[in-house]
Amino acid sequence: MDIKLLQAFVHLSDTGHYGKAASKLFVTQSTLSKQMHALEVAVGGALFERGRHGAKLTPLGKLLLQEARALLRLSDEIDVKMQRAITGNTGNLDIGFGISTLIVAPKLIAGFRETTPESQITLNDLPSKEQHERLLDGRLDLGFCRAPERIEGLSFKRILDERLALVLPRDVKIPSRRRMPAWNELGFVALSPSRGPGLDG
Repeated sequence: MDIKLLQAFVHLSDTGHYGKAASKLFVTQSTLSKQMHALEVAVGGALFERGRHGAKLTPLGKLLLQEARALLRLSDEIDVKMQRAITGNTGNLDIGFGISTLIVAPKLIAGFRETTPESQITLNDLPSKEQHERLLDGRLDLGFCRAPERIEGLSFKRILDERLALVLPRDVKIPSRRRMPAWNELGFVALSPSRGPGLDG
C-alpha cells in the first residue's frame, strides 16, 4: 500500500476537512480527493462520509486509520535505522581487549554505546599479538592492545602509557644497573613472547 496515500489519509482523518488537510499536505483539494479515491479503490470500500461538515470516517476508515498509524510509525523507524546504518551508527562490532586496558576500554565502550545504542558489541579477551592477527585478517574490528614498533596494515591511537615495575621480596638485594646480567640469577616470572610481545626481553 502506498505510504504517501496513507499519510494523506491520516492527515485528512485528523483534520476532518479536505481544505485543511490539503493545505498541510501542500496539494490542491482536487489532488487530495483523487488520492483518497485511489486509496478507497485499493481497500475496496468507502473510507469517508462526505458532507457539509467535512469528512467523517466510515467503520472501514476507522479500521484503516488504526492500521495506517502503526504502519507509518514502522516506516519512520525503518527510515531512522537506515539513516543510522548509512552514517555508521548501527551494526555489529567485534572488539578485542587485554589486561592492560581492563580499566580504560570498558569506559570508552560505554561512552560509545550511549551515542550508538543500536550497535551490537562483542568483547573478546585476547592477547595483543592475537588482536593484531585478527585485525589484519578482518576477524576483529577494533582492538585495545599494546602497539609494537610497527605493523604494516594497522594504525594505532595512543590511549594510555604503561609503567612497568619490578617486584621483589624485601630481603633481595637489587643489583646495580651496570650489572644487568646478574639480574637473571634472581629468576623472573614474565609474560611469554606469544602473550606479551615487547615485554619478554
